[in-house]
Amino acid sequence: MVYDGGLGRVSIFSSSGEFGRSIRPGSADNGSFPDIIGRFVDGTFLAKAYNLDRLKVSVTSTIKDSSTFYLYSPTGVQDRKIGNFLNDDIFLLLGQNGRMIERIWMVPPFARRTQIALDQDRFYAGEAERFEIAQYSASGSLVRIIRLANASRPVTEAAIDQYRQAQL
Repeated sequence: MVYDGGLGRVSIFSSSGEFGRSIRPGSADNGSFPDIIGRFVDGTFLAKAYNLDRLKVSVTSTIKDSSTFYLYSPTGVQDRKIGNFLNDDIFLLLGQNGRMIERIWMVPPFARRTQIALDQDRFYAGEAERFEIAQYSASGSLVRIIRLANASRPVTEAAIDQYRQAQL
């Protein structure tokens, strides 16, 4: 499977690399174009749609918000809303009228990222801020949480000074 966000197309290939078909998923129910995350073994697609239109941001800033996840049929028709999941950090650039300039948002360097992976009929979600991965069914039900009992090390002034000296 290859997803081309610029063309809004999903191309499906055989295991030998032969082109099978392509589909164009329809808009999500929040009006935004879906970002295809992956394909389940039954042929359905997991997609996310950013909720940027509902944000109330008054200055150019970096924010962390949620995306709505959807299940799409093998033909590209939205089947159902799965739920909201934490999104990556997003840098929003606002125009003179205080509204977000269309399509001027990006993930900043060294952002806190949310990672999603699919396997058979489940998907996994993990955030960079926690030592855990949540496993969900294709319908969005939490199956289990896998945690590592590991505390983040504190950043001391000495460590910051040492880093700065090494960079000079």
